[in-house]
Amino acid sequence: MVFNKFVGLFGRKKKAFTLVEVVIALTIIGVVTVLTLPTLQAEVQEMIFRIRKKVLHTRVAQAIPLMDTLRDYKSGEDFVDKYRDLIKIHMVCDGDKFFGCGLPQVFAATDGTMHRMPRSWSELNPKLVDMFYEDAETGSIYEYHQEDFDSVAFMTDNEESINLFFNPVCKVFDQKDNPNYFSASSVCINMIYDLNGPKPPNTVGKDIGFITVFKPVDSTIVAPVPHFEDVDSKTQSEASGRACHLQKGNLRAPTDYELAAMFVNSRLLAMHEGFYWSSSLASTTNAWYLWGATGLVLREPLTRETQMDLRCVSR
Repeated sequence: MVFNKFVGLFGRKKKAFTLVEVVIALTIIGVVTVLTLPTLQAEVQEMIFRIRKKVLHTRVAQAIPLMDTLRDYKSGEDFVDKYRDLIKIHMVCDGDKFFGCGLPQVFAATDGTMHRMPRSWSELNPKLVDMFYEDAETGSIYEYHQEDFDSVAFMTDNEESINLFFNPVCKVFDQKDNPNYFSASSVCINMIYDLNGPKPPNTVGKDIGFITVFKPVDSTIVAPVPHFEDVDSKTQSEASGRACHLQKGNLRAPTDYELAAMFVNSRLLAMHEGFYWSSSLASTTNAWYLWGATGLVLREPLTRETQMDLRCVSR
């Protein structure tokens, strides 16, 4: 009896898939592939962007400390001439040949609006050279003025295209002794980079980003990758970290230096002129925030229930 069952079990004919079943299976696989492929491609492109951005940021961060104080340079051309060997610059472009180093003439900001590639400090952000604001409630006047200057373009041996803004009048500031500081006064270098030259997508956050260097001595270097939009609702300082995590799991609140760099490049990020929280504490009782209308980074007591906007950055 057992032997007969054994023979019967292995003596059955295997049932093959019919042509209709094979066609249906292939159709389902094709539909799933079509639906998921764009997402997979986007994730791969994002991963490549972050890796290449990190490599560039590392090279910049390693090169800057090897140079003399940034006060020793008078212009972008002067700086790039010394910087050439440290970061492996392949070609320098300025004047009529500015776009010969692979930078796109037009790019898309994070909100999709199109902008021409800035070629001067004022084109990058007008408030960096001429800012005047009078508070209607208090009568306080906030102003900042400096001479404009042009940027210089170069391409590295890794085919990274860089639009470099060198600010010869940047200053050292002591955050502990200052209740506020103006972003532009402490920015020595701002680099807008394009990791694949004029080829698409030419979009901030995809192949275009920025690296900002603060202070001419003991420089601080940041390269945030901000989210494409603000958090939906205003938040308190202590809730900013959680709000970023809820917006997207790999996001965090920016530091004060990152927020200052984001102001400098606010046109790339479509940031408004309101108030933005940072994650940095000025003291045990105060947090730093950005006033977008002026570029001032100020501090606000944590005990207040002040709510501000928030632009998160990737971890």
